[in-house]
Amino acid sequence: MADTLSSGSMSQLPGGDVHFPPIENGLDYLCSVVDHLVKTGGESPGARDLKYAVLHLQAAVEVLLKARLQAENWTLVFKVPSTAVRAKFESGEFESCSTQETLARLKSIVGLEFAAKDVTALNKLRGDRNALQHYGLTASGPATEARAGRRKRSTALHGSAR
Repeated sequence: MADTLSSGSMSQLPGGDVHFPPIENGLDYLCSVVDHLVKTGGESPGARDLKYAVLHLQAAVEVLLKARLQAENWTLVFKVPSTAVRAKFESGEFESCSTQETLARLKSIVGLEFAAKDVTALNKLRGDRNALQHYGLTASGPATEARAGRRKRSTALHGSAR
């Protein structure tokens, strides 16, 4: 499935450069999640698959939510929008807002609503990702699998407009 997007906007550009626009990048992360969770022959994903499913799902969520925020106004993805400088945005040399701040801005500025259960699921996913990245994670395989999306589906990315 990861090759699904390879012929699209994320292809290699002339001169060897690559281009990873946010939406396609987020979708590619989601394809990776599916690749890690859906195994041929119905076998269960291993611990490494679950680890990368969690990491890539969190990355997808963050990229796609921030892409929506950016569509409203590019300055909104800065941790402190009043300090936004276009050149820093274009070079990616700035500190962006947290996922929680992204959700808050999507609600208060863009007008998107997120169900409490979806925000809770996103917070748990963020916690798992932080543990994996910074100090390790020991967790129930089925619970991690569920949070990574294999056993239950969340509508967190489908906030409805007011």
